[in-house]
Amino acid sequence: MKKRSRVETAKNSYAEFIKGTMEKPAVRTLVLCDFDGTIATNDMGYDVISHFAGEGWGEINRAYCADEIGSMEAYRKTASLFKVSREEITRYVLDHVTVDDHFGEFASFCRDSGYEIKIVSDGLDFYIDAVLKNIGLDDIEFYSNVLIFEDERRVSVEFPGLNSECLKCGNCKSSILEGYRSSYDMIIYIGDGYSDICPAQDADLVFAKSLLYNKLKERGKECIHYHGFGDILLYLKARNNGT
Repeated sequence: MKKRSRVETAKNSYAEFIKGTMEKPAVRTLVLCDFDGTIATNDMGYDVISHFAGEGWGEINRAYCADEIGSMEAYRKTASLFKVSREEITRYVLDHVTVDDHFGEFASFCRDSGYEIKIVSDGLDFYIDAVLKNIGLDDIEFYSNVLIFEDERRVSVEFPGLNSECLKCGNCKSSILEGYRSSYDMIIYIGDGYSDICPAQDADLVFAKSLLYNKLKERGKECIHYHGFGDILLYLKARNNGT
């Protein structure tokens, strides 16, 4: 039997290594991203409500901030104060929203890296939809509460993502995360506020700022502080490159 040379042995070993690498399944990664204060650097929901709700909003906001009521109850109480058309309120949103300068680049990076990206928000659908269309990213799926425009410039709010066992948030982000858990190997979470605390604790990698960062540190949940999507891009690019 002919003895293989060291070169042939090395070639065969390398071929087996390449074959094994190609056969190894890619890590299925999902990015769940908050909207207000995260993609939009201002809290668009708060800005819209404070501008259009008028009298009575101050007490509702005080009760919400004091944790006396959840966002679902706050939205229902606030809706009765609104008298506005879809056109008027959408125009206000597009005139006042500020989107993170690097979010478009981040969305492209996710696509190029094979990451799925979805937006989870305890805000309202109409302004998220309007902003995404305005920046050419309306192909990104999002979950939120739904503002219904009715007759005589009145509105109501529906909560398709409500968790009936909790009733704290109108849109339960934790339920969304858990619903996707079996479909992905890694779930990355990006957020900044109250409604992000529960889902962030169940994510595999968390980017947090503001209140969310402080709350997670208090709870001992590991997270990475960020100022904007530029910081997240730098981290994930280095991670993908193994540096």
